[in-house]
Amino acid sequence: MLDIEVLRYLYKESVKNFIRENNINFNWNENDERLVSLFNTIDNQEKRSFLEREILYGMQRNIYISKIDENINHINDERIAIEIINSFNEYTNGRLFTDQSFTDDCIGRKINIDEHKLLHYNIHKDQMNNVDRIDIILATCMSNEADGDDEGVYIYYSITIDTVNNLLIIRMRNMDTIHSDFKVDEQYDLIKEYILNKIDMRLVRNDDNFYRMTIYNIVDYVNNTVLNNFYRQIDESIGDNIEQSVLIWNEELPENEINDEERLIIINNIKNSYCKLISQNRLQNLTPLEIKNLYNVDGYVNRVKFEDDSIGNTRVKSTTIKETLLNTSTFYDIKASMERGRNIKEANIQWLDQNNDRINVVFNNEKQGKFKVIIKNNYFNERMDRYVLQKIIQYSPR
Repeated sequence: MLDIEVLRYLYKESVKNFIRENNINFNWNENDERLVSLFNTIDNQEKRSFLEREILYGMQRNIYISKIDENINHINDERIAIEIINSFNEYTNGRLFTDQSFTDDCIGRKINIDEHKLLHYNIHKDQMNNVDRIDIILATCMSNEADGDDEGVYIYYSITIDTVNNLLIIRMRNMDTIHSDFKVDEQYDLIKEYILNKIDMRLVRNDDNFYRMTIYNIVDYVNNTVLNNFYRQIDESIGDNIEQSVLIWNEELPENEINDEERLIIINNIKNSYCKLISQNRLQNLTPLEIKNLYNVDGYVNRVKFEDDSIGNTRVKSTTIKETLLNTSTFYDIKASMERGRNIKEANIQWLDQNNDRINVVFNNEKQGKFKVIIKNNYFNERMDRYVLQKIIQYSPR
């Protein structure tokens, strides 16, 4: 079952595609009421699975990530995992759960204002039968008096407890453009505190440095992987000649005019200029996919914001979505800025995942240890979610 009030929280193109995949003729010009009616003609288990996927991922593009203290409460035990599910008593409404997975039959239906509901959970286990993650969907409806909306604001909390990497992941949709009184960060704080109050799970406190270094390592990887190829070529081909030439030029200057440290600066500046020109010539006609295949890099930076405002912010723009940004002068501004400061507050990365689909991701390290990842795509799925988390885990400090 799907109510029209719930449709606004789903990606409509996915709903339309699902209808077509079930061999139902669909007119793209039909209104929302007709779309819901067509969806409800499908009566199978796959429809419930579709709604699970959509609400777990789909439009839930604000992803909050927190580190869990290791070995807290033995969460990788299935019995403990089920106890966690049952601890959300405001959402379970007195129902006792004992199975490894559950999906509410009313997952697509609206709920009343001030009502709380557990819509889905799934306890995933590895080959050793240990719990490696728990996926949970909680729903609530808050009043929306500011907008005069009698239906209220539906909020879906998509929660994953990753026991392998010790991460608490909360995904939410930002609806402040639809409801003026909705604040996604405030709702995240509420559900995080609720979870922590209900179960014996502690987060690593004051761990800004962990997330700060994670962002720095990601930006450093995507920014320098391609450039290092050119610097290596310059060093191998003309590196010695550059150094000898600078020594000869310095001899023509008054004694002690240029010291050794300044001489190295001149040498590096020459190499940087060569690198800039070579990279522009090599990259200007390549697509991001071609760069990925040639240089073994699967992303590039198009915006960096530093905590220190004196360092400055960088932003790059392309004339078309297919145009690479690696050959712009701003690319070197990012490199120069990172040499002056390591504390990156926000970074926008364009990724190409394993299927070469573009993923536009903003990594944001906010105050009080709040680490937020915003998916800029109109829609994303479990594969993209796993890909982004893998990047965070891969480049986090050990």
